[in-house]
Amino acid sequence: MQIAMDNFHVHVENPWKLQIPPEPRTFQRLSQIRAPTLLIIGDRDVPAQILMVENIHAHVPRSKKALIQGADHIVNMSKPHDFNRTVLEFLRTQTQEIQA
Repeated sequence: MQIAMDNFHVHVENPWKLQIPPEPRTFQRLSQIRAPTLLIIGDRDVPAQILMVENIHAHVPRSKKALIQGADHIVNMSKPHDFNRTVLEFLRTQTQEIQA
């Protein structure tokens, strides 16, 4: 309880006051990503998150998107087997492309 009281000021002050956004904005640089990119989203996540993933997928070249049925925001916790299978398949594909 004491820790919460000692840090209460964080909730009333502007939490972004020391943050300086990068220029150009990160979103404007998504097309520069060259690393293999896998975006995983649960179909039960909030609509804003799903739209964000769709938008990132549209801007990152050659990115892969996986929609996990029945998963919420924390896909690896709500559907761990599907999450692991998806990640392992993505990594396997990347390894095969490197070896080819």
